[in-house]
Amino acid sequence: MAKAVKCPEEAVPCCATCENAVPLRGGETFLCRKKGIVDGSGRCRRYSFDLLKYVPPKKQAPVFLPPLSGEEREESGKEE
Repeated sequence: MAKAVKCPEEAVPCCATCENAVPLRGGETFLCRKKGIVDGSGRCRRYSFDLLKYVPPKKQAPVFLPPLSGEEREESGKEE
């Protein structure tokens, strides 16, 4: 028997990430095995998280500072 997958904290439990729902054309409505045609933002007590339907938020790229020129290095060394 498979273990239940826990829903990540940043994921909002809704029909869009439920294993009982299948998206219809347009992606705004879903066909639920339990309730029939439902809105993607809805949720019922039979909600079961499906890891394969979850789209995690993208991580922000790190910000790299340009290297210091020779004059800037000398100035930063004098301040200390």
